[in-house]
Amino acid sequence: MVIGLKGDGSIVMNLGDEVEVLDYDTEIQELPKTKERLKMMNDLAMANGSKIFVKLYIDDKASQQRFIDVINCLKGESVNEVGFLEYDANRL
Repeated sequence: MVIGLKGDGSIVMNLGDEVEVLDYDTEIQELPKTKERLKMMNDLAMANGSKIFVKLYIDDKASQQRFIDVINCLKGESVNEVGFLEYDANRL
């Protein structure tokens, strides 16, 4: 699963031409749409006897708090396998 944390604090999924904005309001720390999608993907993976792996692309302009919001969301949905990469809007 690919998630991007953009510089403006929005959380996106499926980078590139297939990008989908999940959560964008930086005042809402619970990330309801991201949480819902993670739960759905995690449930599907568990039903198949596997786990999800999240590639988290992070823009260096994103706030530390928003990064913590994403990490808390991942932890809340029991996602323990995460790779951290640099978000580059020109490449993704």
